[in-house]
This record gives sequence, structure tokens and C-alpha cells, in this order.
Amino acid sequence: MQSIFFLTANHFFSYFSTFFIAMLPFIETKGAIPIGMGLGLSPLTSFCFSFLGSLIPVPFLLNLMAPIMEYINKNPKWEKLSKKMNNFIHKNTMKIKANLGSDKPIKTFAVFMFVALPVPGTGVWSGSIIASALNLKKTHSFIAIALGNFFASSLIFLATFGFFVT
Repeated sequence: MQSIFFLTANHFFSYFSTFFIAMLPFIETKGAIPIGMGLGLSPLTSFCFSFLGSLIPVPFLLNLMAPIMEYINKNPKWEKLSKKMNNFIHKNTMKIKANLGSDKPIKTFAVFMFVALPVPGTGVWSGSIIASALNLKKTHSFIAIALGNFFASSLIFLATFGFFVT
């Protein structure tokens, strides 16, 4: 009986760890899939738990980014940081708007492509911040981020098996 409990607890730890690691910025599914497999999960289970775990922060980021930026802008003790962030965001948003125009579907597709790149710094966290900075609709943003995340997760899944090695 004790060994059954240990196995169940051990698998729960693997599932929870994979799910939680996928929620962390910069690691997301890129690190969670190989870690889940290293913890003994099957590749498909690792893929599913990391994909779902990485989507958990997206609604919170999409809904809270504007109020957080507003709070930082209004608070005098954050004035120096606020100016730097606003200049950085404004400069890069203007570049994106100049290149993409005001067409919302193209911006949504750009967010999808950004999230779909499986390199560090281009995951659901930064995609959510970009979608908020571009004032995209939350539902369109979530769908674009989820599809991009699925695409990136699939590439990581295949790379873990050595699919891209010649």
C-alpha cells in the first residue's frame, strides 16, 4: 500500500511540476516539455500539461497589463521606471504600427508568429504584453497566443525527439 501511495505522489509531483514550470516566464513550454519527460512523464502527457500550464497566465496578463501600467504611470515613486518603460513601449509599438499599419488582423497574426517562435523571450508572457500594448481584442489575442503556443510547443516536442537532427 505504501508503494502505491509513493508512485501516485511521485507522478502527482511530476504532473504538477511540469504544469507549474510551464507557467513561469521565459521557461514556459520550451523548458517544461523536456523537464516533464525527464521527470518520467510520457512525451504526450508532458506536452499536454506544459501546454495547458503555459496558458494559465495569459488571461491574467491580458486583463491586468493595462491597469498595472496605469498604476505605475500615476505613482510618483515609479516615475523614472515609468518614463523608461513608456519610451521603450512607445518606440517599439510605433515601429510595429509603422510596419503593420492599423490593420488588426495583421497585428493579431504578428502576435501569433511572435509566440510561435520557440526561442527564449518569445512566449505567452511577452506575447500577452505585446498584444496589450497593441490594444488588440482580448479574445483575438488569447486565440492567437494559444495557437502560437501550440505551434511552438509542437516544435519543441518534435525537437525533443531529435526530429530536426540530420
